[in-house]
Amino acid sequence: MKKLLNKNNKGFSLTEVLVAVLVLTMAVVSASNFLVSMMRSNSMNTSVLQAYYYSVEGLEAFRNMRDTYFMNYLNFCGAGDVNGDIFGSKKGFCSEGKYVVNFGDGAGNNGWKLAEANDGNEDAGLITESGIDLFTIPDSSEEKISDSKTFKRICEVQKVGNEQETSNEDTDVDELQVTCTTTYTDGSKIGDIALSMILTNWKQ
Repeated sequence: MKKLLNKNNKGFSLTEVLVAVLVLTMAVVSASNFLVSMMRSNSMNTSVLQAYYYSVEGLEAFRNMRDTYFMNYLNFCGAGDVNGDIFGSKKGFCSEGKYVVNFGDGAGNNGWKLAEANDGNEDAGLITESGIDLFTIPDSSEEKISDSKTFKRICEVQKVGNEQETSNEDTDVDELQVTCTTTYTDGSKIGDIALSMILTNWKQ
């Protein structure tokens, strides 16, 4: 009597195993790349948002300075602040040019401080971890924010319209355009956010 042997055909061949491993590897790599891309995008969006708020803060500083001059019975742009007692060494801001503005001077003195930006100083307007714009190069590298993410804010003041041609005295200015530009570096990507407003002599 002839016995019939049942062959066991269950299981996977080597080819099937390799294909399954390849598909799984591709899925894991794709998911990892997507996660890394999302993290980079989130970091960049955070940098853009921070830069935007730094620019807004700069504009609000100039608006606050104008209003404070009015409350102290000074000229629209603070031309009467002879000693710079109110807003630091810069006596007013009607002169066209670039400025660095920060809250406090790093020595415990609060209030907005204003100084002309020095084109020869690459760190002018650099925002440190403590949130203070530096007028000069930091004394130590520890004062700088991480090299992978930095922010610098410079505000430019320009006279508006015909005043650019006719007005030579700070006291004659009734309108100024203030543009605050915050440049940000996030890894290898560099960008900037520029916001503008026009200040008017509304008590005239």
